[in-house]
Amino acid sequence: MVIMRTLILGITAVVLAATYYGLHRLGETNAAGDDIGIQGSADSLHAAADIAIAIDSTQPATARVIRVKQGDRVRLSVTSDRSGALEVHGYHEEAHVEPGNKTTLSFVAAKTGRFPIDLHGPDRAHMELAALEVLPR
Repeated sequence: MVIMRTLILGITAVVLAATYYGLHRLGETNAAGDDIGIQGSADSLHAAADIAIAIDSTQPATARVIRVKQGDRVRLSVTSDRSGALEVHGYHEEAHVEPGNKTTLSFVAAKTGRFPIDLHGPDRAHMELAALEVLPR
């Protein structure tokens, strides 16, 4: 009985730490201290919406999670003040972004789960932009 309680407490501690770490990381700026902005309300459910992401070192981050339903079309419209590759991990969807240009990445949210959306710079810099959360229908 004592071993079972210890095991449950240990697992609970790991889950809480992982949750805290994940939420904390989504609220961080990148190594250069830059923030990003995502237009739209934070933690809202987007239904086949066009989600605008502005990567700009002068704008604060305004949203952390983009929620859609499985089967919805996701359209990310990205403007950036730097070049790089926008990637939705887990979906292997990628688009090249250039400063001053609007780039659109469109795909169907077929897989459920939470997927990081990152910008990979030409210097291998990695910036977490948001998380795509796909809820089952």
